[in-house]
Amino acid sequence: MPWTTPGTANAGDVLTAAFWNTQVRDNLNDIDTYVDPIRDGFIDYTPALVQSATVTKSITYARYLKINKLVFVNFEMVVSAGTAGTAGNRITVALPATAVSYSNVFTSVGSGSIYNASNASVYPGLLIMNNTTTVTFTTTATVQVNGNQYLGISDFTEGLANGDFVSGSFCYQAA
Repeated sequence: MPWTTPGTANAGDVLTAAFWNTQVRDNLNDIDTYVDPIRDGFIDYTPALVQSATVTKSITYARYLKINKLVFVNFEMVVSAGTAGTAGNRITVALPATAVSYSNVFTSVGSGSIYNASNASVYPGLLIMNNTTTVTFTTTATVQVNGNQYLGISDFTEGLANGDFVSGSFCYQAA
């Protein structure tokens, strides 16, 4: 129910149920729509992990908190046996809620890392908006010159494989 600008009760007014319902109850219910997510805490979600194809993974932790249009996300996934990633392709993670369309494709919304189990190396990266439904990892080691400094293409150039970890935290504006 939308917010109603409260009226003013004057001396001698009879405060009816309709007055209280409109001026107090309905506005408290409107406020509650913003308080509920904070009170309820983070919500589980199942993000897709893609590197050319959807990668088989187990989710250690993937939760988000949405307050009005502000979405906070934390995730950690372990690549498992099955479909691996394809080397030379960027790595993307699905959002829990559709984002606004950002005008700059290099808008950084958070950070993350990829742990490569084959050589015990960690590759840090920034998480940037890929489109309105996914974020992608970009390397922090080089300057974005030609748009190909994505983990999966640059620095970490391998395909995601069994035992690799993918994790991140970010915040964005929902549509």
